[in-house]
Amino acid sequence: MTDPFSLTVSVIGIVGPALHSVRVLADDLGKIKDAPKSIASLKERIGLIEGGLSTMRSIGDQEWDALRIEEDTKATIKKCGETCKRFSKNIQHWSRHSEGASLTLLDRSNIGFLKQKRLESMERELQHCQGAITQVVSIATLVSSLRHTSLTKDIQEEKRREVAVAIRASESESAELSLRKREIRVRGAEIESKDEEDAYDTVSRQVQEEQKSLELSQSLMKALLATMQEPAISQIATKMQVQQNKTVYSINFGDENYGTQTGINHGTINLNPRSKRPPFK
Repeated sequence: MTDPFSLTVSVIGIVGPALHSVRVLADDLGKIKDAPKSIASLKERIGLIEGGLSTMRSIGDQEWDALRIEEDTKATIKKCGETCKRFSKNIQHWSRHSEGASLTLLDRSNIGFLKQKRLESMERELQHCQGAITQVVSIATLVSSLRHTSLTKDIQEEKRREVAVAIRASESESAELSLRKREIRVRGAEIESKDEEDAYDTVSRQVQEEQKSLELSQSLMKALLATMQEPAISQIATKMQVQQNKTVYSINFGDENYGTQTGINHGTINLNPRSKRPPFK
């Protein structure tokens, strides 16, 4: 049987480095005061990713053990961290002529068609990551609540619909990605300089990375949707409640094992008396 503690540790081990990369990118973006709107709009999304990863650290052993999505989750988180590293490197490259904390006109003019496509692709890559992380946190929070309450059919259906909509959106994105790849190939056929050739190679590699991110996100969300279907969700609810009922609190009254003892009981209590009541004198 899988040790749930090892699941939590393995996920957190991936979250830490990814969270660092996200924060570095957020810092790089924060330093750009005169940025194009396409870059400035990323700040909010990066904040959502950072918040999601931070919350993911608090997902407990029992939730990971019940969800059984740790491998898909780790792959998505790792990809997110790699994307942020790559994005930071590009931001630093594009703003290399800047003074203080603003992009110069020279920098903005360098973001031509192919570079703009690369920027848009990286933004979508982060969007896929953020959407998947948000869904994991949402479902894990729901599963955690099953310790204390039942899940109504309306809530189940709402969550299933929410994840299903996200999956359909990602499938539409896959079709659009194919069209964008075709558009880039057409533009690649018009290349006339070494710089344009380098830009084409770079954006082509980036689009491949976007496709990987999209596929990871789809895999994770499909796993989440399967978790929310019957009988899986009912089995998870039963498991969470059984684990909650198995929680045992031990109380040692020591040598004063007589008289009135008061307290609040949140679960099964084991009484461990250590001596008998002394005889009356």
